[in-house]
Amino acid sequence: MENHRKLPAESTESPVPGTLLFREMVGQERTLVQLDLLSMGRDFVLLVHGGEVHAGAAALASPSHEELAVIPPHKEGPLALRCARRVARASGAHCAVVAGIHQNKVTPEEIAAIMRHVDLALDRLLARAFPSFNPTEHDGVQP
Repeated sequence: MENHRKLPAESTESPVPGTLLFREMVGQERTLVQLDLLSMGRDFVLLVHGGEVHAGAAALASPSHEELAVIPPHKEGPLALRCARRVARASGAHCAVVAGIHQNKVTPEEIAAIMRHVDLALDRLLARAFPSFNPTEHDGVQP
């Protein structure tokens, strides 16, 4: 598979590891989520968080491979893996995602809103970071 890695916004230089490249926030109060895309050399780290922030799950993906680790009883694993897949496909690089979203006594409606907000934030982030990437053509991962 040809490496089609694109740096954010078509930059020609790799930023210092840990540099915040893009941030997206969607929602309000209990359904507010924040996504931070950081540099990691030629690869990326995405932090997905909201509410009581923590590290509940970590996912690592390349365009052709993925791994997932979840600390019970956390439930962010599928979300972390989906986000890692999408960034890896958009960038052609490796992406590590650390996810932790917690609200006490969360309702099913709030969970659904949080999931929609993560998907919207990630759509916006990918559009800004990789403007030549067309998710409808290349991103087989359902939001």
